[in-house]
Amino acid sequence: MALTRYLHDHGTLVGQYLYQRYPHTVPAVRAANRPLAASTSIHPADEHYPWAVAARAIGLRLRAEFAPLPVGSLVAARGAQMLAGLADAPYPIPVAATLLDELGTITHAYHDLPHGPPEAERLDRACAVLALLEDLARTRRLAESALTDASLSRTLPSWLALPAATLVADIGMMAAGMVAQHGALFTQPGVLFPRLGPLRGAGGALDPLLVGDTLYLIKATTQPAIMGIWLRELVGYSLLDLNDHYHIGRVGLLLPRQSAALTWSLADLAQQLAGEAPAPLAELRREFAQVRRVVGEPLTSTSQAA
Repeated sequence: MALTRYLHDHGTLVGQYLYQRYPHTVPAVRAANRPLAASTSIHPADEHYPWAVAARAIGLRLRAEFAPLPVGSLVAARGAQMLAGLADAPYPIPVAATLLDELGTITHAYHDLPHGPPEAERLDRACAVLALLEDLARTRRLAESALTDASLSRTLPSWLALPAATLVADIGMMAAGMVAQHGALFTQPGVLFPRLGPLRGAGGALDPLLVGDTLYLIKATTQPAIMGIWLRELVGYSLLDLNDHYHIGRVGLLLPRQSAALTWSLADLAQQLAGEAPAPLAELRREFAQVRRVVGEPLTSTSQAA
């Protein structure tokens, strides 16, 4: 279970601790939502739209602006492994591995070589396929996945043709909007999947992203507003870095449907959410670590969480 799951499950003691320790989210949420209310959201007009796949795809797509994706360690790689040996749509292990590597090659080419709109769309499609693979790994709904269609050719062009034009355009619009509005952000050094204390796995499309000294969460919400739970997530994830390995000084939200990037001082946000005098971050990290040890709910890899 990843930290996000603890926050959404009030029955866990870690989740209860985070809610009780950092209850005062309303002022920060209201302050952030006032300017967001006037923003225009990218919102496909499709009642049967694959929202979860799109959210994962843009999480990967934005990471690919910083560096090529490590496809072998993505949650999507587990989806590719699940395809191997299916009786009704066999993907021999070497074929699945080759297709996954070819998707990774697209992200390398985009990052390392000059690129224009055709290359950007190819990357959009690759990220959509990786999101489909992650969705397969998390839901295990093999029968419902287009990837298991027996008539599908086991080739990269066939895989890239799978995502609907609406999905590909949506990913492209979100990525282009973020780069246009926050180009300087993508010139900074990024850690695509920071190893935060006990969360030593990597590869979930919606895992935290570290850019410089700022830890971000990517939230592809259609509503021009943030939620208080996201602020608790940011503080909680940051405090998992017990030894301050990444020197996280700020936290933020990337909202690709609004082309928005919000940031806060970690110390200030923790103080505001706690509603009390500031405490050193090192003390808050030790407190959180002690709570996790006492209640006996060790966090697991984000890449293993469903």
